[in-house]
Amino acid sequence: NRSPNALINLYFKISLCSTTTEKVKILRQKIEEFIIQRPRSFVSLVYLRCDDLNTEDKWASFHLRVRHRFSWQAGNMVMKDRAEFLWYCKDTCKEIGINYKQNVTYFKFIDDNEGEFKNGKDRMKILAEQL
Repeated sequence: NRSPNALINLYFKISLCSTTTEKVKILRQKIEEFIIQRPRSFVSLVYLRCDDLNTEDKWASFHLRVRHRFSWQAGNMVMKDRAEFLWYCKDTCKEIGINYKQNVTYFKFIDDNEGEFKNGKDRMKILAEQL
């Protein structure tokens, strides 16, 4: 059985030095407002929860899940709305003053012979680098 609605997940780490419980409550409230303003895209905020807390390194790991109006079979629509939602979350965290450390990995495609990306037919290495 497939889920009738796509679930969009966001995982992020936030600094305990600059974040308070009040700021997390404001973030939750703003996300709920964002969802209410887009009834053609989103159904509800499923949860915003703290999955891990590291007091030595002073960070907390959060998991955010949102239910989309459509299933993953309408993938283009879901991915477009997902991108808009992720940008909104990033901008809202910045606005509120929540400093986050995202585990972002980007990929460089390098051709073995010339050291640069050519096209999909060329033999390439994928190098993952942490930002």
